[in-house]
Amino acid sequence: MDEHKRSLIVEFEELLNDLIEPTAQLSNIVDKTKHSLTLEHQKQLDCLKQTYEKQINEIEQQLMNLSEIQDQRNNIFKQLIKIQANEILLTHDDFQKVEFLTKEITQFMKLSKDKEENKVNLQPKRSKFTKCPLTTLNVYGLALSHNVRLCCPKKKIQYLYHHLCNYHRLTTYYTNELIQAIKFDLDPTTTIIFPLNTKIISLDDKYPCPLHYTPIESEIRCAPCTTLVTRKFLPVHLQTVHRLRAAEIKEILKKN
Repeated sequence: MDEHKRSLIVEFEELLNDLIEPTAQLSNIVDKTKHSLTLEHQKQLDCLKQTYEKQINEIEQQLMNLSEIQDQRNNIFKQLIKIQANEILLTHDDFQKVEFLTKEITQFMKLSKDKEENKVNLQPKRSKFTKCPLTTLNVYGLALSHNVRLCCPKKKIQYLYHHLCNYHRLTTYYTNELIQAIKFDLDPTTTIIFPLNTKIISLDDKYPCPLHYTPIESEIRCAPCTTLVTRKFLPVHLQTVHRLRAAEIKEILKKN
């Protein structure tokens, strides 16, 4: 009886010990998720801070320019008071000062309006085509060692997220980071999205099928397609699901 009891206790202890590793793994996953969320939150705050500081600096410069204009206007009014009191004579130079100030105010108002429009353009907008930011190295920290193929500067992109994932093979994480940087108009020469010695591409990740946005009117089988596929499996997917010919598949792979 004692032997059976000891056996049960040993078995129970082993079962508990077997739970140690998966519990530790689960704890590690949760900690990593929390850490990732904290980093993402901080990056979002940094993006907002940079955008805020940029706009504040522009406003401060506008206020300085406005202060100079007001000083010039006040000086001209002082001149007018002396002219009215017959202390000095009204000259052609006085008219030129007013004309110059009028042009300066007009130019200032135009610049202020342009800046306001550009500030609005910082918000994400849906445009049919855009330019890919990855046309050269040394933007957003992109280096040769990252092994990312570059785009032609004249190439027009319709769906940037899809393009970054499929053509450049960026991981989902770095694709989202880059799009956020573009949305907040961060300086590509000083903003680091891609750290050195970091893997930012993956051939094993699943991406949206290139026919994701293909309209049903195209008469391509199963289009539009919402399937996520790896780049390695993409040719098979295009052939078996969409029934495309070899030449059509080759053309799609070339674009993506």
